[in-house]
Amino acid sequence: MHLNTSAHRALRAAALLIGLSLPFAGTAQPGLAESGQARPVLARQGSIQPVLAQAGPSQPPQPAHAETSGTLRATLTNGLRVVIVRNPLAPVVATSVNYLVGSNESPVGFPGTAHAQEHMMFRGSPGLTADQLANIGSVIGGNFNANTREGLTQYLYTVPAQDLDVALHIEATRMRAVLDSKEEWDHERGAIEQEVAQDLSEPSYVLYSKVRAALFAGTPYQHDALGTRPSFEKTTAQMLKSFHDTWYAPNNAILVIAGNVDPRATLTEVKQLFGDIKAKQLPARPQVKLQPVQAK
Repeated sequence: MHLNTSAHRALRAAALLIGLSLPFAGTAQPGLAESGQARPVLARQGSIQPVLAQAGPSQPPQPAHAETSGTLRATLTNGLRVVIVRNPLAPVVATSVNYLVGSNESPVGFPGTAHAQEHMMFRGSPGLTADQLANIGSVIGGNFNANTREGLTQYLYTVPAQDLDVALHIEATRMRAVLDSKEEWDHERGAIEQEVAQDLSEPSYVLYSKVRAALFAGTPYQHDALGTRPSFEKTTAQMLKSFHDTWYAPNNAILVIAGNVDPRATLTEVKQLFGDIKAKQLPARPQVKLQPVQAK
């Protein structure tokens, strides 16, 4: 996916302020799971540890906001953190919904669960079908994409500035609930398995996977976010819906908006669309205990 350059730079700058490292379109690295309208192999992996360090408390914080030189930061009463950056260089706006969950939180034996749920976010929610979602993107001329990492799942939109409300409506709808039907999962499973096959055809990725498995054996880091074909064959639609219902919550997300927007008016709209989504009691994060590497 190719974001407008100025909007993408502003989006990444805003994300860096809160400890995220967003991808540059067009830089390839194997093992980064993606889906969406366009499916190039995106982005380098960045550090998300500062964000995860903030994600511990499941109780929603008190509402607050601060504004400095065109950048507005706020936390809604349900815990959703919002960063809005004004950049009027072009009449576009980019949004990034960052859920602080990834392959690290996938069930044991199912390393691609977060990746699979990322795909299913484009397969419909109550009141929004997969066809409607695809048609909206084509009608307004926007770009959308997503990617899954070890501790982060991102949903990205770039739309004309006047259509920001459309992108925000979609993201609020998907945060509330997804369909995750058996029929849609049976269809989408094939697309994910194609991504797995593509990466496994790269010798460098095969080497990367083997080194990773040896270095981080017995921890969530043993696998990347891509997943495996055998685990996808055993994954059910109900498992994916449970994953969404557990981790996709406003108090486990950061919304970044950058582009030709009025920050305060945009924050008002965000509150209207996301403010009534209930916070959730988040499970404990998996513990990571590294062991000495054993020679074979």
